[in-house]
Amino acid sequence: MLNVSATIRRFFDVLFTKNHTDDDTIPVTQKDLIAVLVRRSLLRADTHQGLAPSMVASGTSAYATRLRNLLGELRTDTLHMLVERDITPCLDQRLCYKSDGTIGPLVFAIYYHDHRVLALHDNGKMPSQRGFLDFNIGHDLNLYDAFEHLFDALKYGAPTHPMLIGTAENQRSCAQVFRWMTSDQMQRTLRKNPQLHFPPLRGLVPATATS
Repeated sequence: MLNVSATIRRFFDVLFTKNHTDDDTIPVTQKDLIAVLVRRSLLRADTHQGLAPSMVASGTSAYATRLRNLLGELRTDTLHMLVERDITPCLDQRLCYKSDGTIGPLVFAIYYHDHRVLALHDNGKMPSQRGFLDFNIGHDLNLYDAFEHLFDALKYGAPTHPMLIGTAENQRSCAQVFRWMTSDQMQRTLRKNPQLHFPPLRGLVPATATS
């Protein structure tokens, strides 16, 4: 796996730190940081996308497990940045089932700056349920690459666009190229998937039913 570069790490203190007093308690262990982010996500996110009412309770528990597993792939300083910047990571099955009518780049994440939400590709399946062809960002993409590009997009301050769309595209060399695109650059996908204009937060937009 690629490490987040030293240059980007030097930006952390200046760019990714909220003002806080000496009395504030900031969790420092990976386990504590993950607990904060999972709790934040459970309070805000639509955790039962496409589930029948009878499955909501078990679906919420499964969501928390999948998110916890995904966050466990990240470095502690990356998790610390998410906590300090008040960014809520949300698993988003809408990215898995998007329909743009083309074999275009995979949308693996969307950062909604105004809502401080980072939506991440999720197929709704636990690792034990995945088939050979099932894709899930937590296991099949290099998360360090994805977050390194997020840092790069933010390192000069707030994004000039309220929505940054993270894409991954396979090259002929089989290398995976990650890019953060603006909503203007992804108009075709957004026209065919208007629900993606809104973050996957509870009560904000109807969830897309899954099969």
